[in-house]
Amino acid sequence: MLRGYRVQIQPSMRFLSDEQIQEIHLASLDILERTGVVVHHPEVIELLLSEGCSMRSQNTVRIPSFLVEQALESIPCRIALYGRSGGKRLLVEDRKSYWGTGSDTPFIIDSFSGCRRQTTLQDIENAARVVDACENLDFLMCMGVAHELPQAIADKYHFVAMAANSSKPIVYTASSLANMEDIYRMAVMIAGSEEALRERNFIVHYTEPISPLIHPRGSLEKLLFCIDRGIPVIYTSATTTSQNGPATLAGALALSVARMLSGLLIGQLRRRGAPMIVTFHGSSMDPRTAIHTYTSPEHVILQAAARDMAAYYRIPTWGRAGCTDSKVLDQQAAFEAGCEIFMQALSGENLIHDVGYLESGLTASLDSIVMCDEFIGVAKRMIQGFELSEETLALDVIHEVGPEGHFLTHDHTVRHYRKETWIPRLIDRSSYQQWEEKGRTTLFDRINRRVREILESHEVVTLPASLLEELNRLAARETGSGPPI
Repeated sequence: MLRGYRVQIQPSMRFLSDEQIQEIHLASLDILERTGVVVHHPEVIELLLSEGCSMRSQNTVRIPSFLVEQALESIPCRIALYGRSGGKRLLVEDRKSYWGTGSDTPFIIDSFSGCRRQTTLQDIENAARVVDACENLDFLMCMGVAHELPQAIADKYHFVAMAANSSKPIVYTASSLANMEDIYRMAVMIAGSEEALRERNFIVHYTEPISPLIHPRGSLEKLLFCIDRGIPVIYTSATTTSQNGPATLAGALALSVARMLSGLLIGQLRRRGAPMIVTFHGSSMDPRTAIHTYTSPEHVILQAAARDMAAYYRIPTWGRAGCTDSKVLDQQAAFEAGCEIFMQALSGENLIHDVGYLESGLTASLDSIVMCDEFIGVAKRMIQGFELSEETLALDVIHEVGPEGHFLTHDHTVRHYRKETWIPRLIDRSSYQQWEEKGRTTLFDRINRRVREILESHEVVTLPASLLEELNRLAARETGSGPPI
């Protein structure tokens, strides 16, 4: 080995060849030029036409390829996210993966009663605390809906609940532009100023176009709001094969890419260099139930192919894993969540959400969040790989120990054991006798116990009481008619 040679060996997965990526890219451009996209926003239509687009029919805009290529040149390939207190920086780029929960589930499996019920604000607060305590989760979404509150302003309370109970970056949703304005004010108040928020941003907004090829007015208003203020925005929606997309995976992928490229174009025409995060993925419809499946093989395939497309475009991506179509936390849930976590890790997706979803995104589970945190720990260790160097090959150590020795007490073992070996928190590796002595607990028993421990004892870096009072006062407003932003 050459002296000083050192390399990190990491596993990865690539699904599409360069030639196949080009075919899908060209097909997507053809969709935009020939079929076009529906745009329900006069100002955006005017912007597109002024840059060289043309109208196919009322609200349907054809987009020439050269505009898409220009937009891809201007979009940032890296987005930096911070915790609300500064803290750890997430560099959303390349093949770096970060994990977080999902949003707006109407139901939850109660970790204490085991019953399925509607979510409340307390559930959102609890979910935030659980995410804050999970060392392998990097960001959070609200993971519920506060059904007891007026729905016109509930999402503002969701934001306060997340900010008050976790210091990790927040991906949030908003039901209206007025609420967007108030949530932005809240983020500025937490950061200290607009300049401070721009320098150490801790929020990302999530909004959706509609498949097949529709940009609704509400989604565009939120997109433009974020673009104008430099807030990173996730502009994404999933294609369901045989439903709002072709039955063929190739067609569904090309359609998804076309829809997302048109969204990127709108954002970049509004402001060159605006930070945007996208996905091109989709999934299948189960013909027996007409349900959009969250963990089908088709979803895994489309996610992997979509990641390859995003790598070609050099844009940050939004993925999905740690979820299940199962109604409860059972063996199916563990299998489906685990499979998707490992596939997403190998694909190198950037922000990976929906950790903890049950029932195809309808039900939240704190127990599932904690289970997936353990699985993500395995995935992170797997993706870390290992270092190949003179030190790690340990040839002199092997020679010193010899054919009949052991390495247990060697200095080399002491130096490397902890960073080379992943130690689980919940997965059991004891003997049968030891397991019996500890109460014969299953993985699900240990997960639930961990959830209860977090809710009872985890300490969050709190917001000042006076600031929290101001945030709640702003959340309670029924309109967004505050001072101009």
